[in-house]
Amino acid sequence: VWISRVCEVFGSRMWRADNYFYYAYAVGRWDPHCCPRYLRPEHYEALRSSAHRVALHHGPLASAAASRDDFTVASLLDSMDWMGDEQIAEQLAALLPHMAPAGRLFWRSFGVAV
Repeated sequence: VWISRVCEVFGSRMWRADNYFYYAYAVGRWDPHCCPRYLRPEHYEALRSSAHRVALHHGPLASAAASRDDFTVASLLDSMDWMGDEQIAEQLAALLPHMAPAGRLFWRSFGVAV
């Protein structure tokens, strides 16, 4: 799985004109025309006024999930692209019981059959 995913990312998906995620890695900077919305000047004030509502966690998902029971949004980005099915199931089993009733879970994937 890992080898096929790496070949796909480096072979085609990485070089799209609107792919700000890999553009920044490849050239070492953001471009005003190829960047996430939160870096655009028109969105700065909205982000700044809500920054106090964001809690970041760096570490195992299970330890973050155990810290509270009211997660409204969980961002897993592309972490599941690099895991086997069993690891994905373990991550979700640790997180889902701790989500708020209307909580949202999202991820970004390069997988073609997600």
